[in-house]
Amino acid sequence: MPLPHRCQKGPLIAGLQFIDDLHATGTHAQRAALSCVSGKLILMCGGFDKGDNYDELLEKYAGKVAA
Repeated sequence: MPLPHRCQKGPLIAGLQFIDDLHATGTHAQRAALSCVSGKLILMCGGFDKGDNYDELLEKYAGKVAA
């Protein structure tokens, strides 16, 4: 069982599985979280910019992130 807010399954609504990964705030943590999810997904993220380079992340997961 994952720690709270670490790839924790949320509700299934209209065929969409929600996953709470509140603590994946940097590109390293986001990369780990995205690698654990199969199929296409809608990525919602926010917070303060830590100066990370998102180009690699966007390039690697462009086919997986639907929106």
